[in-house]
Amino acid sequence: MREASWDEWLDVLDDVLESDGNTSGTACPRCGAARLRIAYVGDVDEWIASTSFWCESCLTGISLSTGRPPAGAEIIPGDRPHAELLALVPDFHIIWPA
Repeated sequence: MREASWDEWLDVLDDVLESDGNTSGTACPRCGAARLRIAYVGDVDEWIASTSFWCESCLTGISLSTGRPPAGAEIIPGDRPHAELLALVPDFHIIWPA
């Protein structure tokens, strides 16, 4: 398994967002598995959230700071208990920009 750069992860995320958030069939830039997931955690009323994008197979991905999710995205309320958030967004290895 090779390490994928921040830019590679961001390119794949851009592709997913251009397809309305559909990760189906999209390969992980690190391990190649088609098990990518995206989640937005934040404030539903203000429509502001952080973005988590990871692979369920190798538990690697990126996290983007607070911004506006795409229209129609589901935002997970950030005030949920930590255990509930971990059930939805695992503690994955985050790749940071170089």
